[in-house]
Amino acid sequence: MSKLLKRGTALLAVVASVLLSTAALAQMPNNPWKKAAPFPEPDEELYGVAVNGKMYVIGGWDDGKARGANYEYDPATDKWTKKKPMPRPAHHAALAALNGKIYVLGGFVVPKDTQIPVGGAWEPIDDAWEYDPVADSWKSLAPLPSKRGSAFASEAGGKIYLIGGATTMPGSKDPYFTFFEPTLVLATNEVYDPATNKWESRKPMSVARNHAFGGAVNGKIYVIGGRTGHAFILSATNTDVVEEYNPVSDSWSGPKERMPTARSGGAWGTDGRWIYVAGGEVTTNKLVGAFRGIEAYDPAINAWFTLPYMPMPRHGVAGAVIGNEFHLVSGMIQSSGAMVFMDPSLSTHTAAHDVLELKFNPNPPPVTAKPAHGTPTAFGKKLHIRYNVNSPQGREMLAKYARAVEIMRTLPDYDTHSWTWWWNTHWIKGPPAFLWDYSRKKKTEVIATLPVQYRKDAEDVWDGCQAHPYNPSNPEQYQQWYFLPWHRLMLYQFEGVIREVLHDEDFTLPYWNPVTGNVADLSIPAVFMDPQSSLYDGTRWPWVNGGERIDILYRDWLSLDVLNEKFYIDKPNGSLGFNPRFDTNPHFLTHLALGGDMADFATVGGDPMFYLHHANLDRIWESWNRIPGRTNPTDPKYLNRTFAFGDRSGKRVDLPVRMGNRVAQLGYEYDKYEKPPVGPRVPARRYFPSSTVCC
Repeated sequence: MSKLLKRGTALLAVVASVLLSTAALAQMPNNPWKKAAPFPEPDEELYGVAVNGKMYVIGGWDDGKARGANYEYDPATDKWTKKKPMPRPAHHAALAALNGKIYVLGGFVVPKDTQIPVGGAWEPIDDAWEYDPVADSWKSLAPLPSKRGSAFASEAGGKIYLIGGATTMPGSKDPYFTFFEPTLVLATNEVYDPATNKWESRKPMSVARNHAFGGAVNGKIYVIGGRTGHAFILSATNTDVVEEYNPVSDSWSGPKERMPTARSGGAWGTDGRWIYVAGGEVTTNKLVGAFRGIEAYDPAINAWFTLPYMPMPRHGVAGAVIGNEFHLVSGMIQSSGAMVFMDPSLSTHTAAHDVLELKFNPNPPPVTAKPAHGTPTAFGKKLHIRYNVNSPQGREMLAKYARAVEIMRTLPDYDTHSWTWWWNTHWIKGPPAFLWDYSRKKKTEVIATLPVQYRKDAEDVWDGCQAHPYNPSNPEQYQQWYFLPWHRLMLYQFEGVIREVLHDEDFTLPYWNPVTGNVADLSIPAVFMDPQSSLYDGTRWPWVNGGERIDILYRDWLSLDVLNEKFYIDKPNGSLGFNPRFDTNPHFLTHLALGGDMADFATVGGDPMFYLHHANLDRIWESWNRIPGRTNPTDPKYLNRTFAFGDRSGKRVDLPVRMGNRVAQLGYEYDKYEKPPVGPRVPARRYFPSSTVCC
């Protein structure tokens, strides 16, 4: 072979190698980690908290002297700014945030008048401080009822809860404990009210511990892991126990799913949905080290997920979630139990600031083949298909829906993921809508029971249904022509919330269609009749829950004749056209046929059937739009009207009517559409069910 040919062959081999490598790299998953600005003063025993889109790192060990540092990190500029330090430096103080302020509670300081080397003795304190990031100022608060450090703090319902920790033994003559003396591990639970600057005692947790992880989700506090023995990491006393505290009832749950890795002394953070646990340390006779693993707890389904591990192991690391990023700052890459102070040449503190992007589902649901499902729409959204509840795909979605309802009913009223939130979105249980003054009074009373920070959104979102109310002081607040778009946007948000609750982006809301011409479809699905199911509502007509056809009072009264209407509505509060006629049949008559909660405007949102019924109505509206010549209003006043709803993110969103003028704009379609009926219809006739007693 000539030299030229050999060179050409070698060159081709190199090119092929590069191309293959590039292709392989292109198929590799994206690295969920990124680097951010390093921490200015590397240390351990740092604590993090997120406030107003920024991270604050407070505390520090400083070789046992207690650093008392206070740094602000701004992700927008990727810069650290040194702030006023703690007025009284302490290590192992607990942090929590509320209303833009940071609360720094308890901790340990270096004791006075002792011969024990610095770091070998810890004196618990009862200091309580409020830090204002905007003013960069500290304010002293009412002291803790008991002196303690390495406790866990969390905000819930506008108050700060301080749980667990460690302190001196009862009767101790010294105000401190040492690494070679016993310490008292606490299950104590005390609550601070910023409005009154007072502390109160609450029910203690079951497992006393210190150096725990935790977080608050949907108004409940979760204490996770920690160590049940000495506050110094001298032996393996790490626990994997998870406890749930309900501040409203002042009660602790039974045992929750245990943390996969028993550990203590690491970082944590929450995005309001999951609680993320990172790092920590362990010390045994055979092993001394720090963890690099990250695990996430989902309180909604009581389950743990394993996430990508940290680039390096750390304990005493500061953590906080900002948006969809979990920030992990500084810390020690070994356990304190390693006694690294015995070799001053060792450097074990890192300045690393690692950021984990949380834009992934670590446990994706199995994907089943669905025709056209998941393909892009003309509006650029991923296409979802809503199925008839009696189809195989619909039954699959119905099982998911039942699970979601079960979870949503456990959440507090003010949570946009809760069942009560969505019930109240339609209308609050109480006086009927046409008794406006009484209904308005009821809404005011219900909202007054919510934590202050949730009241404004509830005021704007709840009592939203457009079809029947009338507000004399604002006649345009409720108008008939918004009946259909309000429900469409409501279902769109409701469906998104269920995806969030289930962590299942493949979920679609099934629809229940009783007007098929098949008598069997006039009975509700069996699971709605099962008293043990979350979809059961015992207030429905007894024959409905007994499996008989729903139109039993008046046979054949439900129809799709409305599809023959030629125009949408004659005026905003009109009574002619598709919209108002549709409001009566099949909309209202189906509500009446089901009975109970479904027949009362103020309680329909409590029956799980309500949302499947309205999904069917939404399908029929889209069917009408697909008939040539059938169009929705083009009046800008109609299209630009916005409605407020709860969002899957936990916040309030305002959506304009024009956003959901057609279903494809919202990224979904139905598996089947209707055509206008032809020919004469069988007239409705009175009928008494077998379960009805007549004399």
